[in-house]
Amino acid sequence: MPKCFKKITALFLAGVIALSFAACSSGGESEEDTTVSTQPADTPKSDTPLRISYTKSDSLNPYKAETQNNIVIADLVFDTLFRLDETFSPILELAGSYEFTDATTLNVTYRSGAVFSDGSALQSGDILASFEAAKDSPIYSGTLSGIRSASAGAGSTIVFELAYANPNAASLLTFPILKASEIDSDLPLGSGRYAFDEDDSGNITLVQNTKKEDFEPFIQSIRLVNIASSESIANGISIDNIDYAFFSLDDEDAKSIKSQTKQVNINNLVYLGFNTASSSIMSNVALRQAVSLAISRDTIAKSAYHGYALAATSIFNPACTLAEVSAIFAEDSNASAAQQAITQSGADLNKNTVRLIVNRENASRTAAATVIETALEAVGFTVDVRQLSYSDYTQALEKGQYELYLGETKLSDDMCLYPFFQKDGALHYGINENGASAKAYASYMGGSEIETFVSEFASEMPFVPLVYRRGIIGYSKDLHGDMQGIYKNYFSNIEEWYFED
Repeated sequence: MPKCFKKITALFLAGVIALSFAACSSGGESEEDTTVSTQPADTPKSDTPLRISYTKSDSLNPYKAETQNNIVIADLVFDTLFRLDETFSPILELAGSYEFTDATTLNVTYRSGAVFSDGSALQSGDILASFEAAKDSPIYSGTLSGIRSASAGAGSTIVFELAYANPNAASLLTFPILKASEIDSDLPLGSGRYAFDEDDSGNITLVQNTKKEDFEPFIQSIRLVNIASSESIANGISIDNIDYAFFSLDDEDAKSIKSQTKQVNINNLVYLGFNTASSSIMSNVALRQAVSLAISRDTIAKSAYHGYALAATSIFNPACTLAEVSAIFAEDSNASAAQQAITQSGADLNKNTVRLIVNRENASRTAAATVIETALEAVGFTVDVRQLSYSDYTQALEKGQYELYLGETKLSDDMCLYPFFQKDGALHYGINENGASAKAYASYMGGSEIETFVSEFASEMPFVPLVYRRGIIGYSKDLHGDMQGIYKNYFSNIEEWYFED
């Protein structure tokens, strides 16, 4: 089984700066806004359609869709080789088994007997055609950049050749599987829980896929309602135009959802980056430790993100199994330990102003910058927060005109950190690609144990994870059941949802 998802025994980090651990504690779970769990009535309605939003002007083909509205619908219509569970671990869906034959070759055997909604058998060609379409699509191309190619192996085996060693590569194989002959259709065939049905007037409904084994939902049809904007979608639930929606909202928009809600994990990391060039004061590792110790991640989660975030007590998403062995950050600040680290650094903070840059278009990040400014000045830093337009922000990053920067990235499903550590990585600002953390991470991806990487990261502090943003499920008061949306499967237990008679 891939190392990302092994249970690993307790970790003892030797040689890490003691101050880093003075404030360490295990992360806690954010409270859900509303948790509604009821048992089905004796006779739940089966003829009441679930109403969800879609964008009529956008394609419903998952490889052509551009709106989140339509992308989410793919979870209902198409199966994948693997799904991610609530811990971001890969679970088998169309895949029946998998194994690494070497560090860069992953063999996946798909389930025999799998069929599309028209009854035709799933074949290797369907998976390969879907893989190529996914590689060419803007939605999946980044995720699949670590997989060089796919080819048919013996029997029902697909051979994936990786671009680099990656023990967590199975987590990347979550692209939708379409029938090859319909790969370019706007309403393609899938093997998922529901299938597209279009009437003569162009109205689109999802109907139960009766060919899907062991799927017997109360909700047998889903009506697509044309609502494009996120604000209108939120309002649509409150005025009973739609019944259910997933939101990945920033800043104040979360407050516009006037319905029953529940938080779901996504994989958006908000982090603090350093300029570690020799000319920057942040080249001093003890100061980087001090910055991490001074910041309250819990305050950022609750204040800047209104509770729609998890404190990043781990290098990786706190919901991920990897977080069990990489929890090196505290939820709360430790001002005393931060001041000790500043003293240990030997730096004269009275002679240095720390520039913190943030793009002003994002209200949550600008609010987080204010929290960080207050925390750092409380322990002795002088901070100059510069709220820049996005173009000026990226220019400043490229020119190294900062000591700190506040960034956000959506990590790939395998929690890959190469964008930070590789020289050509999209997030490689201010990080030494030849540093101890980068080398240890490459070794981990190549098969070594994760403990060494975690230890080196804690010692070097190349960047500071702050929070992982969470998404929101909103649903109407008439819809019942325990909504258990999971990342990339926001309808995960739809067979248990129902409307009462």
